[in-house]
Amino acid sequence: MEYNTSFYEKDDGTPEDGRGGKGVLAFVYDQSMVVLQQPSSIGTKVIDTRSRRERMNRLPAISSFRCGKLEFTLCNVHLDPSHDRTLIEAQELGDILLSHLKTKYGSERYQSIIFLGDFNLSYTNTGFFKNSSTNRPRSTTYSKLKENGWSPSIKDAYTNIKKTECYDQIWMH
Repeated sequence: MEYNTSFYEKDDGTPEDGRGGKGVLAFVYDQSMVVLQQPSSIGTKVIDTRSRRERMNRLPAISSFRCGKLEFTLCNVHLDPSHDRTLIEAQELGDILLSHLKTKYGSERYQSIIFLGDFNLSYTNTGFFKNSSTNRPRSTTYSKLKENGWSPSIKDAYTNIKKTECYDQIWMH
């Protein structure tokens, strides 16, 4: 994996959303309060060299910021909505992406990474969400994220308009 620009590029260099449609990933922030830490790599993105069938459908965009003395890195997540792919991609966040982020940012800075976005999958299959979701995680789906100190920030709340699912999530260390 390498790091590159914030938009998906097809072979001809035009943006795409991972499914053939056009799309751009971006972080919107107040420049008077928040400073982009890596101006030379505005809107970095993970480039996964595996084949399209093997890699995440929508590769995450990653950027580091500072607000006062607080430094943090945001990793935009938008997992594939098809259940089998969602489970694989959610697990890859911990199994594959974490080690690359640790190499890039170092063991201390990588703990400031915040994963946020549409996971298309609940963070749990118990309690409040035991019977609500058709896209429920397996017991091991988020195990690497949890083992490495990340946990979901939105709990026991619905994040969709229908009030049936908790797919939008923020995972913090």
